Amino acid sequence: ALGERAAEMNALHVVADVGDHDDVRSAVQEVVRAHGRIDSLVNCAGVAAPRAFAELTRQDWDRHLTANLIGVFNFCQTVAPHMPRDVSAVIFKFSDKDFFSIIRL
Repeated sequence: ALGERAAEMNALHVVADVGDHDDVRSAVQEVVRAHGRIDSLVNCAGVAAPRAFAELTRQDWDRHLTANLIGVFNFCQTVAPHMPRDVSAVIFKFSDKDFFSIIRL
């Protein structure tokens, strides 16, 4: 369903594990092949802690960091070389419900 909706909007539906740099690189290459460049990136992947901080396991914490921090790094670093170096290129970063920033290249 998402792929069909994306096609209607001249968009591309790509699935990637944000914590896997090779997976991110493949997804970005697919977008560049289809559209030639990337004008904007919205980092909006994330996970919430499944329990109180004192009860978190190392696996919970690693999952949280991977989605909320490493994934942002992977996409920003991989996409930046494919973005134009003018004021139209922008990266939106949502790290949680209370933090939002815009990064200009």
